[in-house]
Amino acid sequence: MVKGPSAQPLAVNLPKAPSYYRACFEKLTDIPIEKLSRERVVLLVADLRKSEMAKSRCGKDLLAWYSTVRAAYMKAK
Repeated sequence: MVKGPSAQPLAVNLPKAPSYYRACFEKLTDIPIEKLSRERVVLLVADLRKSEMAKSRCGKDLLAWYSTVRAAYMKAK
């Protein structure tokens, strides 16, 4: 609880972020433990790039979700 200017307790109930975001950001690309061939390195870089792009999409989506929540909160004030 936060005290507002009138010394009244101010409760802020924000929605919990969808579990989609946690799942998206927790996915990691496996790191191989065996000796890597040139072909395997190229495939690994491609997998890492695909993972990076997916996380970037998740991040942008999360920021958009946050903006929507923030706008709704500001409107309710």
